Amino acid sequence: MRYVLDNSVLMAAYFPDEVNKPHALELLRAFSEGEVHLLAPHLLLAEAHHAVLKAVRGKRVTLEQGRAIVAALLDLGIPLSTVHDGVFELAFQYGCSGYDATYLRLAQHEGIPLLTADQRLVYQMRRGEIQVIELNRWKQG
Repeated sequence: MRYVLDNSVLMAAYFPDEVNKPHALELLRAFSEGEVHLLAPHLLLAEAHHAVLKAVRGKRVTLEQGRAIVAALLDLGIPLSTVHDGVFELAFQYGCSGYDATYLRLAQHEGIPLLTADQRLVYQMRRGEIQVIELNRWKQG
């Protein structure tokens, strides 16, 4: 199965206090073993760097942990894609951020679900035509 994943999924895997950590780690394990295919927009890396930097500054993780998280993220090898067209319209239509709309647009363009740990986004998209799966509801196979 193929999925677009957003930054909330990656942060769930790497931050020690995340409730969805087991689900995120299982997804990344399945990805590393070729059992699932993941895709994300280029935005993912910028968002990941920002989230890790914010976590270090907020003392959620140490500087050393932050560096290790960034290195691990860069080593994952998740294919990155560029999408621009339609992002503004999706953000306007669903009342979400331009960042969230970028992930949604890629999922729409590829015809695959978006995986997220963001409950707010799941709620916003409950009546949308783009399938959004909350990470804790993801089941392999």
